[in-house]
Amino acid sequence: MKNFKNILSENRKKLNITQRQLADKINVSDKQISKWETGVSYPDITMLNSLAKALEISVNELLESDDLKVNDTNESTDYDLLKEIKKTTIVSLSLVIFSILLFLIASLIGRYYDLAGIMLVVLSFICLFISVMYLLLTNNNEKNKIGLKISNHIYKKNYYYKNVLFVLIIIIPLLFLLVTFKYSYIILKSLRFNDIVVNSSLLIILILLEVTSLLRRRLNIDVKFKNVNKILNFSGLIVFFLIVLNTILINIYLKHVYNYDYLYKYFYYLNRVAKLFLSIHITGKISMIFLFEKE
Repeated sequence: MKNFKNILSENRKKLNITQRQLADKINVSDKQISKWETGVSYPDITMLNSLAKALEISVNELLESDDLKVNDTNESTDYDLLKEIKKTTIVSLSLVIFSILLFLIASLIGRYYDLAGIMLVVLSFICLFISVMYLLLTNNNEKNKIGLKISNHIYKKNYYYKNVLFVLIIIIPLLFLLVTFKYSYIILKSLRFNDIVVNSSLLIILILLEVTSLLRRRLNIDVKFKNVNKILNFSGLIVFFLIVLNTILINIYLKHVYNYDYLYKYFYYLNRVAKLFLSIHITGKISMIFLFEKE
């Protein structure tokens, strides 16, 4: 019978490393490794990827142990945990939607009643802050419970969708803001409030899209098109570089070489290229959120 503890111990010894050395590689204590090798406990599902890399084997080799297969077959579905994830999903999404609605109402009322508009904006941000804190706290609790499950793909998919929907609900109005205001670079010579809002929104969108990728990696959810995903990860750096470069060049142009109009056409083309890369990157990233391999 090939148990998980035997697979772990045998592969560690093949590499001629101690429990402490293995522990250092995956940032756990040597006592934790000892517990795994003696069968006292199992590692968290989120640790399997880093553990497999440290042992220079695949995750499937770790999961092929007989004891895990037995547990996987006999373990019943924890419907209470699924209900808990569903409940926290509804509450967190309701809070963030409510905060967005408050902000929209504030923008309409603010035209006629300044004080009421300001109060609603403040209330909107408070509600958004509460929704984010609630999401983070419930995530931590649910992640610990999911880690105790051997067969946990059902739970982690629900957990993943909960966080992805939360992120998308924030991204959609920000994208609407970008389209409405039209993306423009910050001009330091004549800094405008709209430019700051639009560029801040863009930065938040790019960060949130990276958060979804990080979450997918943490949960060991494999994407369907791995090569496309790698290109998108690389394109994110290209987009950021082009935007920063174009912003710097435009400011230098306006400050020092404004009279050389023939240079403007280069900024115009660079601007188009940056916006094209930006559109492809955001569309691709959002698409990849829902394209992953089935368990």
